[in-house]
Amino acid sequence: AAKFHPGKPIVFAISANTPPEFKGAVRDGILYWNRVFGREIMRAVDAPATIQPPDFNLNVVQWISWDDANMAYADAQSDPRTGEILHAQVYMPSIFAVKSKEGLRQLLTRGGLSGAKPAARAGLTTGLEMGGFSTTSMCSLDIRSFSAAAAPAAESMLAPTITEAQLLKAAQDNVRATVAHEIGHTLGLRHNFAGSLGGTLPRGEID
Repeated sequence: AAKFHPGKPIVFAISANTPPEFKGAVRDGILYWNRVFGREIMRAVDAPATIQPPDFNLNVVQWISWDDANMAYADAQSDPRTGEILHAQVYMPSIFAVKSKEGLRQLLTRGGLSGAKPAARAGLTTGLEMGGFSTTSMCSLDIRSFSAAAAPAAESMLAPTITEAQLLKAAQDNVRATVAHEIGHTLGLRHNFAGSLGGTLPRGEID
């Protein structure tokens, strides 16, 4: 199993283009895992403006200004001899940070929830590959399935009584949860389908 070295701190750098109003949420998503470990093993720093993942020296949470994306995703490069993850990256598109009622309406009604996956963006590198090895993402968190499960709650946020400040807080919470989700994959974890919003198991049967 691929995993980080357990005796070293795991440092993730937050890309310089992350909007100021979401940088704290990204940081919280990274540091969330310290609560799980019960000790400080995760650290969050600001990435230099010149850094774009994959980077040989940094783990990076890369903000992508992409309002038509359908997913956030993570991948990593590991030592093929030992499985030690040497560096990892999370790609965080802006679609998960909808902070206006108009943007929320578009998310709930646009064709992006109908099934088509977006093509990769030009100039965006998602991984490196060695001869004889294949690459794949550790996770693709699909905004369509998330939105379908959360649609009733999202629709309630279109009420006239909901303020823009409340919408921004909800967007920040969504970014926190999404970053924490993707960081979990870079730590070697896979999906707990029973705990998913899309799960069909009755609550009493979830162990």
